[in-house]
Amino acid sequence: MRRLIVAEWRKLASTRLWFWLLLASVVLTVTFAALAIAFGDDPDNPTPPLSGASGQRTVFSVGFGGAGALVAILGAVGMTTEFRHRTATATFLATPDRGRLVLAKLIAYALVGAGFGAICVLATIAVALPYLDSKGITVSLTGNGIPTTLLAVVAAVTLYAVIGVGLGAVLRDQVATAAGLLLTARRDIS
Repeated sequence: MRRLIVAEWRKLASTRLWFWLLLASVVLTVTFAALAIAFGDDPDNPTPPLSGASGQRTVFSVGFGGAGALVAILGAVGMTTEFRHRTATATFLATPDRGRLVLAKLIAYALVGAGFGAICVLATIAVALPYLDSKGITVSLTGNGIPTTLLAVVAAVTLYAVIGVGLGAVLRDQVATAAGLLLTARRDIS
């Protein structure tokens, strides 16, 4: 199983898609965090005030919005590319047990999702702490439920990567899988 997971990592590393999606995730996360803080104390804003624990948890949860859908697309592309470019036949001939192969992809992309989530959490912290401090709001990363929120972001992004691979394994069509994921993500945001 270890060899299959390493092979999936090599396939992923052979493209630049993961890098561009990670960069886009970080940019979205930083943007969402900055906007959440900039407009957090606006009286017309329906979110809780930034001085309270729930407002701070809202700010530190934006990493999911930045990375969730993009890492799901990465997982879906990782699975469906084999069918689109007809390399699935060679892959399944090399590893006849399809269940093990899909499990290896799920594990590999779950690790990628956890990495995306962790990097987006760090990006959120890097933006939120100084920005909140400049507004006179002191935040403790060990209190107010923030550690749980940060772990939940990493877990949610990891889960979305697994969902992307799973949906790609079921649908096997890259465009249909990506469209389904984006429509689902759009519905979650609304």
